[in-house]
Amino acid sequence: MVRSPSGLPHSLDKLFADHPETIELENGLTITFQQIPSQPVVSVQAWIKTGSIHEDQHIGSGLSHFLEHMLFKGTKKRKPGEIAAEVQGFGGQINAYTAFDRTVYYIDGPSEALGQTLELLADLTLNASLPLEELEKEREVILREIDMTLDDPDRLVSRALFSTAYKVHPFRYPVIGHRELFERVNRDVLVNYYKSRYQPGNMVLSVAGHFDRDELLQQIDETFGKAIRHVVRPVSVQQEPSQLAFRETRLFGDYNTARGLLAFKIPSMRHPDAPALDIMTTIIGSGHSGHLRQRLREELELVYGISATTWNPGLPGLLWINYHCSPDKAEAAEQAILDTCHALADNGFTEDALEKALRFASISEINTRQTVSGLASRLGLVTAIVGDPNYPLKYFQKIHQLTAADLAEVAGRYFREDCLTASSLLPDSYKPVSQSTLTSTEANSFQEKTLANGARLIWQKDDRLPRTWMRFAALGGSLYEEQETRGSTSLMSTMLTRDTEFQTASEVAEGLESSGGFMGEASGNNTFSIGIEVMPDAIDQGIRALNDALMHPAFNNDTLAREKEAQIAHIQELHD
Repeated sequence: MVRSPSGLPHSLDKLFADHPETIELENGLTITFQQIPSQPVVSVQAWIKTGSIHEDQHIGSGLSHFLEHMLFKGTKKRKPGEIAAEVQGFGGQINAYTAFDRTVYYIDGPSEALGQTLELLADLTLNASLPLEELEKEREVILREIDMTLDDPDRLVSRALFSTAYKVHPFRYPVIGHRELFERVNRDVLVNYYKSRYQPGNMVLSVAGHFDRDELLQQIDETFGKAIRHVVRPVSVQQEPSQLAFRETRLFGDYNTARGLLAFKIPSMRHPDAPALDIMTTIIGSGHSGHLRQRLREELELVYGISATTWNPGLPGLLWINYHCSPDKAEAAEQAILDTCHALADNGFTEDALEKALRFASISEINTRQTVSGLASRLGLVTAIVGDPNYPLKYFQKIHQLTAADLAEVAGRYFREDCLTASSLLPDSYKPVSQSTLTSTEANSFQEKTLANGARLIWQKDDRLPRTWMRFAALGGSLYEEQETRGSTSLMSTMLTRDTEFQTASEVAEGLESSGGFMGEASGNNTFSIGIEVMPDAIDQGIRALNDALMHPAFNNDTLAREKEAQIAHIQELHD
């Protein structure tokens, strides 16, 4: 392939000849734009740098998605329904979407309506009225959408993948939210979230199409530029700790076929390995000639369909492989997928496969830039999420420097079991036999269930000892405490094992110990726990005691003073 001094094929030089321009207004709004004089249309997109991972104390409630719906329900100057009607009136199209890390509103329309488009989009995003009567109507719409999601096998297996791969990071929550959390969202919560996140300093305005530069900037100044700068309080997003071993979730139901996902943890788009991971994924899973399709569908006849995708936005993401097959071939299909990936890491990639993947990438970029909407979307993504409007050029320069050996090295680095998570959905008839019917003297493997409220239960049946141990564990401890409240988690965990709303501390202890039970607590740097052990015939009593400790603690003042004094004495003892 003949390449120019830029390191790109000559066919791509023209594609990147025009560079986007980026400007920041005094109120903090970032504007990125690129002219396409050949088409009398324009795409204007408002990228709000907030999504489901930024919902803070309301995480998992679908607040961002709810707000996206509500912004179409009127502003201080427009009534419900007038926004869409106005856009249709000048021949445009309006839409929006919510993701983990962003919410995007966009209007595509004729160039002569640019001023009207900017004014409408500014009014929509910065002056929403969020009327109460419309909120309750839209809540019902979203509740139906949540129910529809639970009826979709592909979405179910995808949700299982994310909740298994992520145990701490808010990627584990669905963007649309959990029904029971979403139902609690009221207008005050929505208004506060809107005012805190929909600020010019937390937005990127992306424009592509036919327009005059000076006129565009003047019209932006007269619309978005009138918004006052406010402080955008940063939201703390918990980072996912390193995965230490293979994870899996297997779902069963009234289905006829099997589908599943195998996903490897990968770094974000900003990481130096990201371009190589994209090209490697194209080779193994794109088109009819991808390695996985050729191996599993054409040669081994294990799957009906298979593909691979890299999902790595501004934060570390996943490289997942999606397969659909007959239930009796699901286990063999997963093993063949892993064998194929490991073989590529061991034996390497060919230069021919690399060249083909580079052509795929070029075609994809060309197709994206065929429309003003596609180009505006690309500009918004790389500016708002990656933070570099010139990222596409740098990206293509990097992928055209890759060698087959580079791809093999990257494959070996990420195709590892301690980066791997699997989820699958199979018919009920393939559900394993209940472990309670097993008679082996060996300890059975752990089982896991996630309750509707998000709590995770993990249990293991072991008949070798006539004793039952239960432990509640949660994140907490010194890493979660402010400097002035050090030791509060330890004191709290102690108090949880004392008085309840129903019994005094002595009655709690007497009730357990009289039947051979015991309750204790622990607190460390990043967790705290309550443990109970009982005889097997007293398991109901143990569960009730644990429930009362967690859900009905009394926090008696006299007990608090006594335990606080004891904790101070313990600290002094440690100093001694």
